[in-house]
Amino acid sequence: MYVTPRPNTVDDPLYAIRLGVTGMLAYAAIPLINPALPPIIAALPVGLIAAQRKAFNPGKAIAGPIVMIVLVYIMTWFVEVLRPMPLVYVSAMWLTYFAGFRMILQTGAQAGMLIIIVAVLMSVMGMHGTATVETMRDGFVQASLVGLVLGPIVYA
Repeated sequence: MYVTPRPNTVDDPLYAIRLGVTGMLAYAAIPLINPALPPIIAALPVGLIAAQRKAFNPGKAIAGPIVMIVLVYIMTWFVEVLRPMPLVYVSAMWLTYFAGFRMILQTGAQAGMLIIIVAVLMSVMGMHGTATVETMRDGFVQASLVGLVLGPIVYA
């Protein structure tokens, strides 16, 4: 599996501090938002900020959470449409996992990891029903919005 390179202190000397502050602010946002899935609010922004291993890149800071929101909505629709057909559902999810892993291994693209995370969590939770997958979708959207707000703040 692709292992991201360690952060370079020349590129971002305050990387560890930014990561810690992101975790602290994401955790502090939980009582304000009062989400159905608090662990996602605490974890996802940290993961999105941790993926930025170099100096602040506004494109990554904005694109990461937005791509996550789009992927979650696509995967929710995918799961809701395919769940009544188990063989098609399992095959389509396997192809999605394969595409994500292939993207990671061939190019090292971080988008592949987002695809895998969303595909695994949404497909597994989607087996429990539509309400569960929609709750998960809403949790991911809230967490992505928190990450979208916190990214520029911790790099200011």
